[in-house]
Amino acid sequence: MKTLLKSACLLRAMTTVACTGALPVSAANRTSEGSTLYAADFAKDEKAWTVVSGTFKAENGVYRSRSLGPDMPLSRAIAGNMTWKNYSVETRLKLAEWAPPVGADFGIIARYQDPGNYYIFLYKRDSKTMVIERKREGKLLVLKEAPFDLQPGKWHHFQANLAGRDLSVAIDGKKLVQISDDNFSQGGAGLLAFWADIHCDRFIVKKSGPHPDGP
Repeated sequence: MKTLLKSACLLRAMTTVACTGALPVSAANRTSEGSTLYAADFAKDEKAWTVVSGTFKAENGVYRSRSLGPDMPLSRAIAGNMTWKNYSVETRLKLAEWAPPVGADFGIIARYQDPGNYYIFLYKRDSKTMVIERKREGKLLVLKEAPFDLQPGKWHHFQANLAGRDLSVAIDGKKLVQISDDNFSQGGAGLLAFWADIHCDRFIVKKSGPHPDGP
């Protein structure tokens, strides 16, 4: 009986499904649209993240950045696989505090290649806008923006979608910005905070098709 059970487990593992029913992240990279590439557990896997700048730290089950001082206003943290191409990032963020008169900017980093090259799906409190920005060779460019009044002190659901050259972002289920850009085709995912105390309690990356909003 034990031999049969071991054989069954081996067969199921070879088809990328473990005997526990859990899907390994390495296998998820090869699965169908909508499958999970990465799901953060900030109580356990803080080591899966690389802090590029500033102060991101796991505290009481959330990932937190207190980027409020002039010596460290920008915080960035990255997770995932640099070969990821088409994916969505879903996260829950809360703006707990900011540093007046400087505005608070925070959001999702995607297709991260290095500190000078990536996309940002960013909420800007000063202008009350949601923007998609591109940082290329260290230079920032706003690709498109839309007005949005986000309420501080409450949790908000952010979702960024990247499918080929099509990029879009939604907050609390409302799509706000959509744009096409082909500068970066792959890269990791993460979080950014600028002059803000940000809390994150969910961060999930899912594989998406070439046109997530199409038929």
